[in-house]
Amino acid sequence: MLQKYRIVLLAMGLLIATAMISGAQTETEKIDGQQIYEDHCGKCHDGGFKGWITGSPKIGKPKDWSEFFPTGLDTLVKWVVTGEKGHDKKGDCEECTQEDIRAAVIHIMEATKDDE
Repeated sequence: MLQKYRIVLLAMGLLIATAMISGAQTETEKIDGQQIYEDHCGKCHDGGFKGWITGSPKIGKPKDWSEFFPTGLDTLVKWVVTGEKGHDKKGDCEECTQEDIRAAVIHIMEATKDDE
């Protein structure tokens, strides 16, 4: 009888430990908005030739974003995901999720509000 309790307790302990490890991995797997920006968004928003051609607002230039930021984060994310307001759909990042796009937009907003 004691042997059965030990097995049950061991199994419960393993389940709890597995859940704790799994939860810790989820917390450390944060979306890197800056990396997404650098990999995809910077092609237009760093002010290079493509950005100049498309008229993309430049990161770090609040005046460039004055008509966009007041609409709010949720609206900006929607525009990028759906390709509205002259934006490429998903910022030309087909593998990006809505959460990835949100992280990139947050990075742009944070990098822009503190400059100038």
